[in-house]
Amino acid sequence: MKIPFQNIGPQPKSINRTLKGDDFEITIEGSLMRKGYGMAHLDATLKGIIKLECDRCGEIFPFNVDEKVTLKITDTPYKSSEGCGDEQDYDIIEFLDGIIDLDEIIISEVNTIRLDYHKCELCN
Repeated sequence: MKIPFQNIGPQPKSINRTLKGDDFEITIEGSLMRKGYGMAHLDATLKGIIKLECDRCGEIFPFNVDEKVTLKITDTPYKSSEGCGDEQDYDIIEFLDGIIDLDEIIISEVNTIRLDYHKCELCN
Protein backbone atom coordinates (compact mmCIF):
# COMPACT_ATOMS: atom_id res chain seq x y z
CA MET A 1 0.00 0.00 0.00
CA LYS A 2 1.42 3.33 -1.07
CA ILE A 3 0.39 6.68 0.39
CA PRO A 4 1.49 9.97 -1.17
CA PHE A 5 3.37 12.02 1.41
CA GLN A 6 1.27 15.06 0.49
CA ASN A 7 -1.88 13.20 1.65
CA ILE A 8 -0.60 13.04 5.23
CA GLY A 9 -1.89 15.92 7.34
CA PRO A 10 -1.48 17.09 10.94
CA GLN A 11 -4.40 14.91 12.05
CA PRO A 12 -3.67 11.16 12.48
CA LYS A 13 -4.54 9.09 9.40
CA SER A 14 -5.49 5.49 10.21
CA ILE A 15 -3.56 2.76 8.44
CA ASN A 16 -4.21 -0.96 8.27
CA ARG A 17 -2.31 -3.18 5.88
CA THR A 18 -1.71 -6.94 5.81
CA LEU A 19 1.17 -8.32 3.78
CA LYS A 20 1.63 -12.02 3.03
CA GLY A 21 4.86 -13.60 1.90
CA ASP A 22 6.07 -17.18 1.49
CA ASP A 23 7.02 -17.37 5.16
CA PHE A 24 5.11 -14.58 6.89
CA GLU A 25 1.77 -12.85 7.29
CA ILE A 26 2.03 -9.51 9.07
CA THR A 27 -0.47 -6.72 9.69
CA ILE A 28 0.53 -3.15 10.45
CA GLU A 29 -2.15 -1.07 12.15
CA GLY A 30 -1.86 2.42 13.54
CA SER A 31 -1.66 6.02 12.39
CA LEU A 32 0.41 8.37 10.27
CA MET A 33 0.55 12.11 10.80
CA ARG A 34 2.62 15.02 9.52
CA LYS A 35 5.14 16.46 11.97
CA GLY A 36 6.44 19.56 10.20
CA TYR A 37 7.90 20.13 6.77
CA GLY A 38 9.07 16.92 5.12
CA MET A 39 8.49 14.77 8.20
CA ALA A 40 5.75 12.34 9.23
CA HIS A 41 5.35 10.13 12.29
CA LEU A 42 4.21 6.49 12.20
CA ASP A 43 2.84 5.01 15.41
CA ALA A 44 1.69 1.44 14.80
CA THR A 45 1.61 -2.17 15.90
CA LEU A 46 2.89 -5.16 13.91
CA LYS A 47 1.04 -8.42 14.44
CA GLY A 48 1.22 -11.76 12.72
CA ILE A 49 3.40 -14.81 12.20
CA ILE A 50 6.84 -15.28 10.68
CA LYS A 51 8.33 -18.70 10.00
CA LEU A 52 11.85 -18.61 11.38
CA GLU A 53 14.74 -21.04 11.50
CA CYS A 54 15.88 -22.01 14.98
CA ASP A 55 19.44 -20.77 15.42
CA ARG A 56 20.23 -23.80 17.54
CA CYS A 57 18.76 -26.85 15.78
CA GLY A 58 17.80 -25.47 12.35
CA GLU A 59 14.11 -26.40 12.55
CA ILE A 60 11.55 -24.03 11.05
CA PHE A 61 9.00 -22.77 13.58
CA PRO A 62 6.23 -20.15 13.67
CA PHE A 63 7.13 -16.97 15.57
CA ASN A 64 4.29 -14.76 16.84
CA VAL A 65 4.90 -11.05 16.26
CA ASP A 66 3.18 -8.42 18.40
CA GLU A 67 5.32 -5.32 18.68
CA LYS A 68 5.07 -1.57 18.65
CA VAL A 69 6.65 0.36 15.77
CA THR A 70 7.45 4.06 16.03
CA LEU A 71 9.15 5.66 13.03
CA LYS A 72 9.92 9.06 11.62
CA ILE A 73 9.33 9.18 7.88
CA THR A 74 10.83 11.85 5.67
CA ASP A 75 10.59 12.75 2.00
CA THR A 76 13.89 14.64 2.05
CA PRO A 77 17.41 13.48 2.97
CA TYR A 78 17.49 13.32 6.78
CA LYS A 79 20.11 15.25 8.72
CA SER A 80 20.58 14.11 12.30
CA SER A 81 20.40 16.71 15.04
CA GLU A 82 23.36 15.34 17.00
CA GLY A 83 23.80 16.59 20.51
CA CYS A 84 20.10 17.24 20.99
CA GLY A 85 19.50 15.03 24.04
CA ASP A 86 15.94 16.13 24.74
CA GLU A 87 14.44 14.55 21.61
CA GLN A 88 13.27 10.94 21.70
CA ASP A 89 15.30 8.61 19.48
CA TYR A 90 13.25 7.15 16.61
CA ASP A 91 14.12 5.10 13.59
CA ILE A 92 14.14 7.16 10.38
CA ILE A 93 12.97 5.97 6.97
CA GLU A 94 13.48 8.11 3.87
CA PHE A 95 11.00 7.91 1.00
CA LEU A 96 12.65 10.37 -1.36
CA ASP A 97 10.08 9.82 -4.13
CA GLY A 98 7.32 11.33 -1.96
CA ILE A 99 5.42 8.04 -1.61
CA ILE A 100 5.20 6.21 1.74
CA ASP A 101 5.26 2.46 1.02
CA LEU A 102 3.75 0.48 3.93
CA ASP A 103 4.76 -2.82 2.30
CA GLU A 104 8.40 -1.70 2.36
CA ILE A 105 8.07 -0.79 6.04
CA ILE A 106 6.58 -4.22 6.85
CA ILE A 107 9.32 -6.04 4.94
CA SER A 108 12.00 -3.97 6.67
CA GLU A 109 10.56 -4.81 10.10
CA VAL A 110 10.23 -8.53 9.22
CA ASN A 111 13.89 -8.58 8.14
CA THR A 112 14.92 -6.88 11.38
CA ILE A 113 13.10 -9.58 13.37
CA ARG A 114 14.78 -12.30 11.28
CA LEU A 115 18.22 -10.89 12.15
CA ASP A 116 17.67 -11.49 15.86
CA TYR A 117 18.63 -14.75 17.60
CA HIS A 118 15.68 -17.19 17.76
CA LYS A 119 15.20 -20.58 19.39
CA CYS A 120 12.29 -22.96 18.86
CA GLU A 121 10.30 -24.35 21.81
CA LEU A 122 12.38 -27.56 21.93
CA CYS A 123 15.63 -25.63 22.25
CA ASN A 124 14.30 -23.13 24.76
